[in-house]
Amino acid sequence: MVVTNKKKDPFDQFFELIQLHQEYGVKGHFFFQFADYSTQDKNIAVHKNKFRFLIKSVADYEPVSLSASHAAARELKTLKLEKKRLSDLINRPIEFVRTRNNRVYIPETYRQLIEAEFTADYSMGYSQELGFRASTCTPFYFYDLLLEIQQPLRIYPFALCDEALLKIRKKTKIKEQIEVMSQATHLVNGHMIQVFSNELLGQKLRVDWMELYREMLKTYSR
Repeated sequence: MVVTNKKKDPFDQFFELIQLHQEYGVKGHFFFQFADYSTQDKNIAVHKNKFRFLIKSVADYEPVSLSASHAAARELKTLKLEKKRLSDLINRPIEFVRTRNNRVYIPETYRQLIEAEFTADYSMGYSQELGFRASTCTPFYFYDLLLEIQQPLRIYPFALCDEALLKIRKKTKIKEQIEVMSQATHLVNGHMIQVFSNELLGQKLRVDWMELYREMLKTYSR
């Protein structure tokens, strides 16, 4: 139905999200995977004009950064290539990154991000559990214990990934859990960073996820 233009792509909610962020005064940040197609990275081809136009259009309204591919996690050359491609497309530096499936191997992952000249990472968190993986909701600079030096890579821990919410079956329970975390974070002036994918927001199984997202933004903007 989508391919024949008889139905809107349910995963194409980028500008609806931008509108929601503007309406409730919430900061959004979009991470696009911009990699070559492979067995483990089945993203849209980087040469597709519609995909390229989408990224450029989103970048006109909110920050756009790189969602590094699975291949980029293994090869520095690939990571640098993906970063350059995306930077060339939107005509501005790419300084922020998220790793595929939040894979972080310390210190290897961060050393590679530093080598690729990223200044901030948003991968520090649990994919399937709520809570702060680094035991803090405050951004911090990576300290390389082996080298005994603070590195110029700032880590932004996230509170939850949408995948973790799938384990909670009731909408009211999801909202309760998020509210508890939000209040605890607010008490210490921390960052309540949340990671959502357009894949989940395009679904309405058990929960209308886009409507839940809207309700969350409305709550935070109070």
